[in-house]
Amino acid sequence: MARRGRTPGFKLTDEHRGKIQSSNILNALIEHGEGRREMAASQVSACTALLRKILPDLAAIDVSGHLERPLSQMSDGELETIIAAEQSGKPAAV
Repeated sequence: MARRGRTPGFKLTDEHRGKIQSSNILNALIEHGEGRREMAASQVSACTALLRKILPDLAAIDVSGHLERPLSQMSDGELETIIAAEQSGKPAAV
């Protein structure tokens, strides 16, 4: 008979634990939105606050500057130079 479940000594990484916790929060909010789970206003607020800490905020990003050519026409090396310059706070010389 084949063994079921995890092998002995298996441990979840912190990344996996975080994903499980965030999915539980999200599932609770979805169930509440669909009317399958009752939640107090304070519970909804707490879930929303926790999700904001876990999930990236999809805010608008303003891109400024001028490039001589479109990004699609640049080599990987040129793009890496631009990214490195942006991260260091220095203007890119491309």
